[in-house]
Amino acid sequence: MEKIFIYSDKGVGMQSFFCARGCLRGWGNGKYAVKALSAAEVIEGSWANEEALFVMPGGASTPYSEKLKGEGIKRIRDFVKNGGSYLGICAGAYFGAERTSFNKGMPDEIENECQTGLFKGTTSGPVFPPYDPDSNAGCKAVEIDARGTGKFKVFYNGGCSFQADEGFKDYETVAVYSQKDNEIAAVFLPFGAGRVVLSGVHFEFSPGALDMKDAYQAPLRNILIEYENKRISFINEIAAYLRMEGITK
Repeated sequence: MEKIFIYSDKGVGMQSFFCARGCLRGWGNGKYAVKALSAAEVIEGSWANEEALFVMPGGASTPYSEKLKGEGIKRIRDFVKNGGSYLGICAGAYFGAERTSFNKGMPDEIENECQTGLFKGTTSGPVFPPYDPDSNAGCKAVEIDARGTGKFKVFYNGGCSFQADEGFKDYETVAVYSQKDNEIAAVFLPFGAGRVVLSGVHFEFSPGALDMKDAYQAPLRNILIEYENKRISFINEIAAYLRMEGITK
């Protein structure tokens, strides 16, 4: 597997996109070619013939569904089923499940079933409200407990937890929110011949990527610096689930 494709179209948060791209360019000491894909390119489908990783970054999952419904979602599902890998981060994790429940009971509540359905269950959020789509007011440094890395704090903004459908057990818990009764923060699952990792937290955000001019992000940098080695360990844990090489120190 030598290529990584990152979705870049309506709904993608540009800071998340650039952080994901920067993070992934460091995997395998730069051995993977990283390329952005538009919705039209996903639907066209020639990319799906590659043995590769498809990454859906943070942003807003509803526009993902709107742009990719039908043929685009089928392309992604078939790609993974035939041996590709899918990594969903925050909105990309919401999009990776059968159903999304966001801001339940609020005026801007979202209940969406037009998604990839890789994870048989519901992605619910925000786990740590409130979420503000127009600012970074909802961002936080939250503690997770990862299977291979242990407890550490990581950047969070509006992410989900995972509730599997009754009877669905073909997944592994990669990390839990230790401050939220161990609700699931990240999962791994096989899908056909492929592999899937979904993460409610923004592990792709390094402390140095935070906007020091932003009143909400700036205070988090010194908190997250303390956990940088564990963040990299978690990234490598995720890469291993996807049978890829992570970041070498």
